[in-house]
Amino acid sequence: MFFIILFLIGLVLILKSLSYTGFFSWLCRYLPVIKNYKLYIDAYMFCSMTHLLWSSGVNKAKSVKLVGETISNKFLRKNLMLVYDDILNGSNLSESIKDNKVFDTVLVKMFYIGEQNNMIENNLKNAIKFYKYKYQFWVKRLLVILEPLLLVFLSIIVMVIILVIFIPMMNSFRMVG
Repeated sequence: MFFIILFLIGLVLILKSLSYTGFFSWLCRYLPVIKNYKLYIDAYMFCSMTHLLWSSGVNKAKSVKLVGETISNKFLRKNLMLVYDDILNGSNLSESIKDNKVFDTVLVKMFYIGEQNNMIENNLKNAIKFYKYKYQFWVKRLLVILEPLLLVFLSIIVMVIILVIFIPMMNSFRMVG
Protein backbone atom coordinates (compact mmCIF):
# COMPACT_ATOMS: atom_id res chain seq x y z
CA MET A 1 0.00 0.00 0.00
CA PHE A 2 2.83 2.34 0.87
CA PHE A 3 4.48 1.77 -2.52
CA ILE A 4 1.25 2.51 -4.38
CA ILE A 5 0.83 5.82 -2.57
CA LEU A 6 4.49 6.65 -3.16
CA PHE A 7 4.10 5.79 -6.86
CA LEU A 8 1.01 8.01 -7.21
CA ILE A 9 2.71 10.94 -5.46
CA GLY A 10 5.73 10.55 -7.73
CA LEU A 11 3.52 10.39 -10.82
CA VAL A 12 1.69 13.56 -9.83
CA LEU A 13 4.96 15.38 -9.18
CA ILE A 14 6.35 14.31 -12.55
CA LEU A 15 3.23 15.39 -14.42
CA LYS A 16 3.20 18.77 -12.67
CA SER A 17 6.87 19.36 -13.36
CA LEU A 18 7.51 21.81 -16.16
CA SER A 19 10.43 19.83 -17.51
CA TYR A 20 8.27 16.82 -18.34
CA THR A 21 5.28 18.59 -19.90
CA GLY A 22 6.84 18.51 -23.37
CA PHE A 23 7.41 14.77 -23.01
CA PHE A 24 3.88 14.31 -21.68
CA SER A 25 2.47 16.24 -24.67
CA TRP A 26 4.49 14.08 -27.03
CA LEU A 27 3.46 10.89 -25.22
CA CYS A 28 -0.24 11.79 -25.43
CA ARG A 29 0.03 11.93 -29.22
CA TYR A 30 1.28 8.33 -29.35
CA LEU A 31 -0.71 6.51 -26.64
CA PRO A 32 -3.34 4.30 -28.30
CA VAL A 33 -6.37 5.48 -26.33
CA ILE A 34 -5.56 9.18 -26.13
CA LYS A 35 -3.88 9.56 -29.53
CA ASN A 36 -7.03 10.15 -31.60
CA TYR A 37 -8.52 12.49 -29.03
CA LYS A 38 -5.38 14.64 -28.95
CA LEU A 39 -5.03 14.59 -32.72
CA TYR A 40 -8.60 15.75 -33.29
CA ILE A 41 -8.62 18.41 -30.60
CA ASP A 42 -5.23 19.79 -31.70
CA ALA A 43 -6.30 19.93 -35.34
CA TYR A 44 -9.62 21.54 -34.42
CA MET A 45 -7.93 24.16 -32.26
CA PHE A 46 -5.32 24.90 -34.93
CA CYS A 47 -7.93 25.24 -37.70
CA SER A 48 -10.24 27.39 -35.58
CA MET A 49 -7.51 29.78 -34.47
CA THR A 50 -5.97 29.95 -37.94
CA HIS A 51 -9.33 30.66 -39.57
CA LEU A 52 -10.06 33.40 -37.07
CA LEU A 53 -6.69 35.03 -37.73
CA TRP A 54 -6.94 34.68 -41.51
CA SER A 55 -10.42 36.18 -41.57
CA SER A 56 -9.03 39.10 -39.54
CA GLY A 57 -6.42 39.77 -42.21
CA VAL A 58 -3.34 38.24 -40.58
CA ASN A 59 -1.00 36.57 -43.10
CA LYS A 60 -0.34 32.82 -43.07
CA ALA A 61 3.13 32.87 -41.53
CA LYS A 62 2.18 35.28 -38.75
CA SER A 63 -0.99 33.32 -37.96
CA VAL A 64 0.96 30.04 -37.62
CA LYS A 65 3.39 31.80 -35.29
CA LEU A 66 0.57 33.28 -33.18
CA VAL A 67 -1.24 29.95 -32.94
CA GLY A 68 2.02 28.27 -32.00
CA GLU A 69 2.62 30.80 -29.25
CA THR A 70 -0.86 30.48 -27.78
CA ILE A 71 -1.29 26.70 -27.85
CA SER A 72 -0.53 24.95 -24.56
CA ASN A 73 0.74 21.68 -26.02
CA LYS A 74 4.55 22.04 -26.03
CA PHE A 75 5.10 19.31 -28.63
CA LEU A 76 2.67 20.99 -31.01
CA ARG A 77 4.07 24.45 -30.20
CA LYS A 78 7.59 23.34 -31.10
CA ASN A 79 6.45 21.80 -34.39
CA LEU A 80 4.36 24.85 -35.30
CA MET A 81 7.41 27.06 -34.80
CA LEU A 82 9.25 24.78 -37.27
CA VAL A 83 6.33 25.20 -39.68
CA TYR A 84 6.60 28.97 -39.23
CA ASP A 85 10.32 28.86 -40.07
CA ASP A 86 9.61 26.75 -43.17
CA ILE A 87 6.96 29.21 -44.36
CA LEU A 88 9.40 32.10 -43.91
CA ASN A 89 11.91 30.14 -46.01
CA GLY A 90 9.37 29.86 -48.85
CA SER A 91 7.58 26.56 -48.26
CA ASN A 92 3.86 26.12 -48.64
CA LEU A 93 1.81 25.60 -45.51
CA SER A 94 0.80 22.09 -46.56
CA GLU A 95 4.38 21.06 -47.33
CA SER A 96 5.74 22.32 -44.05
CA ILE A 97 2.94 20.69 -42.03
CA LYS A 98 3.62 17.43 -43.87
CA ASP A 99 7.39 17.65 -43.41
CA ASN A 100 7.16 18.41 -39.68
CA LYS A 101 4.48 15.75 -39.10
CA VAL A 102 2.30 18.12 -37.11
CA PHE A 103 -1.11 16.82 -38.16
CA ASP A 104 -2.60 13.86 -39.99
CA THR A 105 -2.68 13.45 -43.75
CA VAL A 106 -6.33 14.55 -44.00
CA LEU A 107 -5.50 18.08 -42.86
CA VAL A 108 -2.37 18.18 -45.01
CA LYS A 109 -4.38 17.21 -48.08
CA MET A 110 -7.10 19.76 -47.25
CA PHE A 111 -4.45 22.49 -47.06
CA TYR A 112 -2.75 21.24 -50.23
CA ILE A 113 -5.98 21.23 -52.25
CA GLY A 114 -6.91 24.63 -50.85
CA GLU A 115 -3.55 26.08 -51.81
CA GLN A 116 -3.77 24.65 -55.33
CA ASN A 117 -7.26 26.07 -55.93
CA ASN A 118 -6.90 29.32 -53.95
CA MET A 119 -9.76 28.14 -51.72
CA ILE A 120 -7.75 27.55 -48.57
CA GLU A 121 -10.15 29.49 -46.32
CA ASN A 122 -13.10 27.43 -47.56
CA ASN A 123 -11.14 24.23 -46.98
CA LEU A 124 -10.20 25.51 -43.54
CA LYS A 125 -13.90 25.95 -42.70
CA ASN A 126 -14.53 22.38 -43.87
CA ALA A 127 -11.61 21.16 -41.77
CA ILE A 128 -13.09 22.90 -38.72
CA LYS A 129 -16.40 21.13 -39.25
CA PHE A 130 -14.68 17.79 -39.90
CA TYR A 131 -12.47 17.89 -36.80
CA LYS A 132 -15.27 19.20 -34.61
CA TYR A 133 -17.39 16.23 -35.65
CA LYS A 134 -14.49 13.79 -35.14
CA TYR A 135 -13.70 15.27 -31.74
CA GLN A 136 -17.33 15.08 -30.58
CA PHE A 137 -17.61 11.51 -31.90
CA TRP A 138 -14.42 10.51 -30.07
CA VAL A 139 -15.62 12.04 -26.78
CA LYS A 140 -18.92 10.16 -27.03
CA ARG A 141 -17.06 6.96 -27.81
CA LEU A 142 -14.71 7.48 -24.89
CA LEU A 143 -17.64 8.10 -22.54
CA VAL A 144 -19.32 4.89 -23.69
CA ILE A 145 -16.13 3.01 -22.82
CA LEU A 146 -15.56 4.79 -19.50
CA GLU A 147 -19.09 4.54 -18.09
CA PRO A 148 -19.00 0.77 -17.41
CA LEU A 149 -15.44 1.00 -16.12
CA LEU A 150 -16.43 3.74 -13.67
CA LEU A 151 -19.43 1.72 -12.57
CA VAL A 152 -17.22 -1.30 -11.81
CA PHE A 153 -14.65 0.90 -10.06
CA LEU A 154 -17.29 2.57 -7.88
CA SER A 155 -18.85 -0.82 -7.11
CA ILE A 156 -15.51 -2.08 -5.88
CA ILE A 157 -15.06 1.01 -3.70
CA VAL A 158 -18.54 0.57 -2.20
CA MET A 159 -17.85 -3.13 -1.59
CA VAL A 160 -14.59 -2.32 0.21
CA ILE A 161 -16.33 0.27 2.38
CA ILE A 162 -19.08 -2.20 3.25
CA LEU A 163 -16.52 -4.88 4.12
CA VAL A 164 -14.49 -2.44 6.23
CA ILE A 165 -17.62 -1.64 8.24
CA PHE A 166 -19.18 -5.13 8.48
CA ILE A 167 -16.11 -7.27 9.25
CA PRO A 168 -15.28 -5.45 12.51
CA MET A 169 -18.98 -5.41 13.36
CA MET A 170 -19.26 -9.19 12.85
CA ASN A 171 -16.10 -9.76 14.89
CA SER A 172 -17.53 -7.69 17.75
CA PHE A 173 -20.80 -9.71 17.58
CA ARG A 174 -18.81 -12.96 17.85
CA MET A 175 -16.88 -11.69 20.85
CA VAL A 176 -20.05 -10.55 22.62
CA GLY A 177 -22.10 -13.62 21.82
